[in-house]
Amino acid sequence: MAKYTLTIATDDIKEIEAILYPPKIVGSDEIEIEIPEEEEPKEEKPNEKAKPKAKRSPVKKTKEAPKKEAEPKEEPAETKSGLTYEADVRPAGLKLIEKCGRDALIALFDEFGVENGKELTPDQFQPFIDEIEEKIKKAGK
Repeated sequence: MAKYTLTIATDDIKEIEAILYPPKIVGSDEIEIEIPEEEEPKEEKPNEKAKPKAKRSPVKKTKEAPKKEAEPKEEPAETKSGLTYEADVRPAGLKLIEKCGRDALIALFDEFGVENGKELTPDQFQPFIDEIEEKIKKAGK
């Protein structure tokens, strides 16, 4: 079933009520409403193949980080190795997707026990990047 959105632009609540709850017309039990016919679904071209989406296995976290009270979460500028998520980890992940596909990155997240790269701890940055480089070398691309 299709979903419809109705937008009424007015400042007058009475006008909105009149639109949503019209007074019944005397002598008429039926109100005709025109509903536009739905377009027929477009057929896929034979040359286009739909990529199946990657299936993820449940992530098993090895350690739960202690929860801190309402502090703004900011990534340290650099880790001990000098790596940051935005400058080093994310670009490496994008390179892996480009060379080996999204499934390879998802499998690597599963190996590290995270749902996405932002869940990696700073201590995991270097091993994660090393694994990416190794996978790209094995792919020979």
